[in-house]
Amino acid sequence: MRKSLSGEGAIAHRIRSVFSGGGCIRRGMQGRSFFGDIFRRGMCGSLTLEAAVVLPFFLFFFLSLLSSMELMHFTMRVDHELSRAAKKIAVYASAEGLAPGAVPAGGKGGTA
Repeated sequence: MRKSLSGEGAIAHRIRSVFSGGGCIRRGMQGRSFFGDIFRRGMCGSLTLEAAVVLPFFLFFFLSLLSSMELMHFTMRVDHELSRAAKKIAVYASAEGLAPGAVPAGGKGGTA
């Protein structure tokens, strides 16, 4: 009959069982964990394998989302600067009388 461990003794026992060549935690985890079925079936490396398969896809999705946001920010900055430049050109053009419908500095407006 096995004596039950509690507190820090249980944690130390689980750590020793993992690193003592067992590979996965089998004792003390059955039925008490979400992953209890995995440990019960003996699929010790399945979580590591799943993480190794899913992690690159997650990183690709996250980095592509981040780069698309960066591209959108860049295009908004370019659009803003072009808008400012167009407004500045319009102000200078109307001051010089070059804008359509503007009154020239020396006389009558319109076309002859």
